This record gives sequence, C-alpha cells and structure tokens, in this order.
Amino acid sequence: MTEKEGKQDDVFFSSLLEEASKTQIKIIAANTPEALLASTLLIVYLQKKNTLFSLFFTSSVKKQTLKEASLDSSKTLIFLGFTTLDTETIEREVKEKKIILIGELMGSLQEYSSCKTQELNTSFLALLYKILKEKESFLKDYAALPIILARIKKQNLQEGIYEEILRDALLGKKIKKQMTLEIISSKTLPLSKALEWSIHPFLPGITGSSEGVMHFLSKTGINVKKNEESFRSVLDLSEEELKSLLTNITLHRMGSEETPLQMKESFFLLSEAEEDPLRDSEEMISFLYASIYLRKQTIAIGKLLKNRFYKNRAVQVLKDYREKIIEGLNWFYEHRKSDRISIKEQLICINAASSLSSLAAPEILALIASSNLYTSSTFMILFVQNMDATLKICINQSGQKFPLASLTNLLKGIPYISQITEHPSGTLYASLPEEKEEEVKEALFISVEALRVEELIQ
Repeated sequence: MTEKEGKQDDVFFSSLLEEASKTQIKIIAANTPEALLASTLLIVYLQKKNTLFSLFFTSSVKKQTLKEASLDSSKTLIFLGFTTLDTETIEREVKEKKIILIGELMGSLQEYSSCKTQELNTSFLALLYKILKEKESFLKDYAALPIILARIKKQNLQEGIYEEILRDALLGKKIKKQMTLEIISSKTLPLSKALEWSIHPFLPGITGSSEGVMHFLSKTGINVKKNEESFRSVLDLSEEELKSLLTNITLHRMGSEETPLQMKESFFLLSEAEEDPLRDSEEMISFLYASIYLRKQTIAIGKLLKNRFYKNRAVQVLKDYREKIIEGLNWFYEHRKSDRISIKEQLICINAASSLSSLAAPEILALIASSNLYTSSTFMILFVQNMDATLKICINQSGQKFPLASLTNLLKGIPYISQITEHPSGTLYASLPEEKEEEVKEALFISVEALRVEELIQ
C-alpha cells in the first residue's frame, strides 16, 4: 500500500466512524488487551459525539451472538479486535445494520466487496488513534494507550506511526521514561511490597510472603523505613544498597544465572497518582490481562478512562490475579519433586489437575520456563482442569529454542486437541477431553522427540 492509498483509507475510515456516530451502536470486542484499549478510545470518541452505544466482550463471534445483535435496536455494529471473522456468516445473520470492522480487517463490510485488509506494520489501535486524533485533537490525552500496547507487543517506538504517538505522549506529559528495577512496581510501591508482589522474577519464599520479604531484607541489611510514617522504595536506596539487593536476589534465585536481575527502561503513566502501582506501564499491562482473565473488563475501562472510583478496585483486581499466580508457583515449587511432575528426556510434564487456576496457568508455566531450574530447550507441558470439566493443556520451553509456529503445528497434529491459542507470555494452550489425557500425553512425547530429531537433521 502506498502512502497516498493509506491516507485515502484513513479519510474513508474516519468518515465511516463519523456517520456511525450519528446512529445507535453496538460494539462487539475481542477479549484481548488491544481490543480493551481500543474500546476505551472509542468510548471517549462516542461520548464526545453523544452517541448511544453498548459494549460486549467475547472470545469468539458465534451465531448466537450475531442473532442477538441482529435483534437489538442498534443501527451500526462494530466488530473490534478480531483476528479472524466469518464475514459471510455475519452478512447472512445480521440484516439492516451498518457493519464496521476494526482489527486486521479495517472498513465497512457493505462497502468493500471483500473486506480490504490494510497492509500495515502497526497495530489497529495505533491506526485508530491516529485517525481519530486528526478529527478530535482532545484524544491526544489518550496517547498513552497505544504506547502501552506497543510495550506488550515489543514494537519499536522510534519508527513509523509510533514515533508520532510517542511524541504526542511525551509532549502532552502523559508518560515519562525512567530506569527501574526489573521487579514490577519497584518505583511505585514500597520495596517490601514490590518484592512481595514480584512474579517477574518469582522469588521462592519471598513472593507472596511478607514474613519472607522482611527476613530477606534483614539479611541484606536494607532498612525498609524512610521515617516513622513512610517506607522506602528503590528510589530511596543508595548505590551500595541497590548493588546488595541485586546480588542477593540473584543468589536467592538458586545461584548464578545467564541473565541476572538488572535495571531497565520503563514508562510511567503520569495520569495516575504517584502512589498508584498502575502508574508503572508494566503493571498496567498486567492489570489488563488480569481484568480479562477475571472478567473485570468494566473495571479496566473505568480505570483507563481515569475514573477515580475505579482506582482501588483496579488494584484489587491485579492483586487477586497475582495471588492466583503466586499460589500456582508456590504449588509448583512444593511439588516439583513429587509424582505430580514427571521428567523424561528434557520434557517436563506437570499434572496440576484442580490445584492451579486454569485462567492463570499459561502465565504460571511461562514463569517456570523462564526460571533457571531447567536446561535450555527443555519442553514443559502443564495439564490443568478447566471450569467446564475439560482439560487445559499448556506448552512452553526454556530458552525458546523452537519457534511458536513449530509448537503450534505440533499441537495441531495431535488428535482431540482444540482451540489452540497463543498467550502473550509465549505459552500455547488448548483444550482436550479429560478422558483423553493419557493418550494425548503419549502423543506429545512422540511429537516432541520427532521435533528434536527434525532439528538435528536440518
């Protein structure tokens, strides 16, 4: 696509939304962080236009969803953030409504003979922001939203559309760059709380334990109190104390590591209060995932809209989710030498049954894979019970030796496995009938071995 064609499409899409804002709208959004952020941007735009709208989140667009949408009073239907859509079924099931697609497909279903896919090296959220702010400059107040997404997708903020968005965010004082400890919230929370909440990295005996934190800090000789009324954060540590903290955390994580804990550049959201842990963009990202997995999208949108009513509720959502992860990691460390975890030729099989939260399982496995417990290219498979009596299977690897596409094909080749999904942490997960666990496990062992042999031959 040429630059001229891109601008023409931007103008066309902008006029589509302008016309749609004069009607009643129903938004059907995907259960993803990008769709959650884009929903917030759309809500701000539609509220300014005094448009009547409703918002519904779903993992996939089913016939029943379409039938219900076709019967409601809305005149425009927006599908937001879906990577794949059955446009023929949508046209067949939904009559007499304007249909707009915002995602990998951008445009109007009726006015494109076949929904034109935009060839973009960016996210649809970044494009949506760029198009809307050209018409409504006040939307620059929300320039931090695409930046949060860029952090999730590890996109380069110094090129393309992101360079412009980053400039908006910095000039508008919506974000600032700052060096911080790799432990999330190390600058926005007291040091003791940051360590207690830490899952990146997970610190056995410290994460989730206030007593463990105090014992660890006393060994390092670091005083947690700034004065009688307040506690110290990483910002308050001297250079020697910071060096001692980093060294002791590395040693605590079972000896030497290829990538010890260090300082990194992070973004802080200036719209949030100084003491708010969600001021840290990395923590905000964790909150977005937490709100999706715990089905608290309304709280997430309220927080993103800067409604103070949602401040404490948002932190509680993140805390509830992190507690599930910490419980899962503690369960793993307690059982890693039991018969619930089997090791066979660089393949770890974890049978958690109902001991872990199925919602948090992909991230739990990713954290185990990123630890230094196992050698590089060790495959890890986790089985955990879903709420609907099926099993969730999660697969990851230490060292990320094989590309995700290879692991996806591996899972696709095994009978009974369905709904294969990639988690942002790098874990793949899918569903299978509970009674087929042993059969699937055996097939996985064979497939993993075949993948290794394939690599040796190449």
